[in-house]
Amino acid sequence: MIPKEFKKTIEHIKKYDSYMTQFDYEEIPEELEHLPSIEFQRKEYEASPEYKLEELTKQSFSNEYSQLTEAKSYFLGCTYNSYNLTYKTRLNAFKDIYIDAEEHNFIIDELSLIRSYNFSFFIEDNLKKNIKYSLEKTNHFLKEKLKKLGYEIKNTTTKEGKINSIAIKGSTVIKLDNEPIVDLSDSKPIDTIRALGLIGFFDYIIDREPNLSINQTASLISAITRINQQTVQPYINPILSSGVSQNKNPFENAKKVAEVKRQLINIGIKDFKTF
Repeated sequence: MIPKEFKKTIEHIKKYDSYMTQFDYEEIPEELEHLPSIEFQRKEYEASPEYKLEELTKQSFSNEYSQLTEAKSYFLGCTYNSYNLTYKTRLNAFKDIYIDAEEHNFIIDELSLIRSYNFSFFIEDNLKKNIKYSLEKTNHFLKEKLKKLGYEIKNTTTKEGKINSIAIKGSTVIKLDNEPIVDLSDSKPIDTIRALGLIGFFDYIIDREPNLSINQTASLISAITRINQQTVQPYINPILSSGVSQNKNPFENAKKVAEVKRQLINIGIKDFKTF
């Protein structure tokens, strides 16, 4: 998720997306007996336009984050200080648009936005942690605002261990944990492949179309996801061919697989294929 205030970064993402979708690649050999070494793959990737565009976009986000933070401007994921300073102005603007709205309506909308936040892979890891802490502090600030308006916050735990929060004032009950909008459109190609594997996509394709080659399967995934075939093919080759090097198998990194699984759980997926 890239906030609309990051205008330059959004332009970089458009260029990145354009690059990733404009080419009609020639077919790759159907089977690869040996993949290049990890070091060779890394150097080759770092020399590619894809990598350079990705790094340029990440740097743009970092730069705009710093600029907007220094200016104490609001954006979704801004520092708590910036959020606090702009709260009243944004609340008044909200009331100007929605004539009969009260402050608690604004707060509920803000809490919903926080829950819907998903980290784009164009954000550096250390910056993700900054934004995560900012969102947590802002979330607490908003709930404290509700308390000052006379609402009592109550938490309940479901049998699955999920914590649900409600705000109560007299006969008014507001659910604070409405199902978030989970937007995974910013996922890295490798995480998209992980998601497909976890939901059993590859098993489904093998059962339904057993004669499809790896090359053809890569083309199919490219058509569905808009990730170019040359990016897809090296990832799925070790998944579908146990006899080749597993160095680039997306499921070798357990930590990254767990992160993707958590995102799918947030959507509502319950059953996963084990790798």
